[in-house]
Amino acid sequence: DFDRIRVLGRGAHAKVVLVEDKRTKKRYAMKIIEKSQLVEKHHAQRAMSEREILSSSSAHPFICQLKWSFQTKTTLNLVLDYCPGGELFYLLSKKGTFDESSVCFYVAEISSALAHLHAHSIVFRDLKPENLLIDGEGHIKMADFGLSKQGVELVGSGAFGIPPMMEPLDIGATIVAGSILEFIYSTTTVGPEELNVSATVVAGTI
Repeated sequence: DFDRIRVLGRGAHAKVVLVEDKRTKKRYAMKIIEKSQLVEKHHAQRAMSEREILSSSSAHPFICQLKWSFQTKTTLNLVLDYCPGGELFYLLSKKGTFDESSVCFYVAEISSALAHLHAHSIVFRDLKPENLLIDGEGHIKMADFGLSKQGVELVGSGAFGIPPMMEPLDIGATIVAGSILEFIYSTTTVGPEELNVSATVVAGTI
């Protein structure tokens, strides 16, 4: 049903491909997850959880919407919104840091999406510029729900996982708010070249 156009990105056990619907000519991003990698890394439940979360909560303007899902003998496939602006991280890399008005704009949209998820008892546990996409109108689309759950276990990536999120304890809105604070600090102050600094250092500076 789809023509593949080009690879948009690759991850540890998946790749994202730009595809075009043969009938409508509309373009989407297809996340192709290798089953063999899921089994080898014990991430099968994570992949299924991501699909379920997207199916139940993606009806929000700032969350990447799941259009269809299907599987083959070797892959799980999620057909999602295509965001031509790419990752927010790419934009940040070009600019170095964002000005206050830009950060306020992005944080407002992120907060709206997070509130929607919390209303569905879902916590987005990997908030970072790489997981925030820009659509054709310049708005945020939250993506990659592989680490998202209904509230527990260790969380986060690099500088965007504040110290309490590195521990196996319950996680709620307060912890997610901490990630937003780190997002604000890191995108207005240190820039992308410093994003690998330890979470403790970043949180301490805040």
